[in-house]
Amino acid sequence: MNRTGIEWATHTWNPVTGCWGPEGTVENPNRCPGCYAERFARRLQGRSGYPAEGDPFRPIFHNAQFDRKHSPLYRKKPARIFVSSMGDLWGDWVPEPWQEDVLAVCEQTPQHTYLFLTKNPFGYGHSTALFFPDNAWLGVSGPSLSEVLSREMEITAYTKNDETVTNIYGSLEPRYHWPTGAALDSIARSHSRLAWLIVGAMTGPKAKQYPVERVWLRHLVAAARQAGIPVFLKNNLAEVWGEPLIQEFPEGIVT
Repeated sequence: MNRTGIEWATHTWNPVTGCWGPEGTVENPNRCPGCYAERFARRLQGRSGYPAEGDPFRPIFHNAQFDRKHSPLYRKKPARIFVSSMGDLWGDWVPEPWQEDVLAVCEQTPQHTYLFLTKNPFGYGHSTALFFPDNAWLGVSGPSLSEVLSREMEITAYTKNDETVTNIYGSLEPRYHWPTGAALDSIARSHSRLAWLIVGAMTGPKAKQYPVERVWLRHLVAAARQAGIPVFLKNNLAEVWGEPLIQEFPEGIVT
């Protein structure tokens, strides 16, 4: 577990790294363009648990992340922990025992908030054996608000409509046109189970091709306000939004 500069978390913990991408496989990876985690994995190849041979961004379970030096089990002070920031713990390719081992740590450390994030919401509910403790927040990310909302609804379906799964949040980095009126209306009228919305400008080599406009942010924040959904604007929106940035946390998350 390491301190992080990610503003909505205090630490990252990477018991599982690597990703084949949405609907990707070892034979046919489908990784997202400009993925920062893949870039870092290649930079760290042969170090920090990344293999020296083959694809360093292939899914890997890191036993060392459960020892005394790295595991959240040995941190008493509450933390907001972004889990598997260097991969996707909920990809179809991830063995269920890996997920169970991670969730067991969450359950044993109720003082922490664990923030999961995926583009594959099916992974949250593909097994009835998986148990999500109250300090686990299930996040979905996407390049448009419509996709984030669609993936949020899939969490509900894939967790068997379990009403106890209420810690759902979305992370939006717009890569296409800004939200449609229908998507904004879905949030404003609480047609969504989102309990938190994180918004940031796109990062990576092609970020300048997808600028964010202030009017878009105003509409999005207004819709979230109407629905009572806390909003967290990432630091890379400071020039667009102005100061101070809105950086809210929902109830139940360590602050």
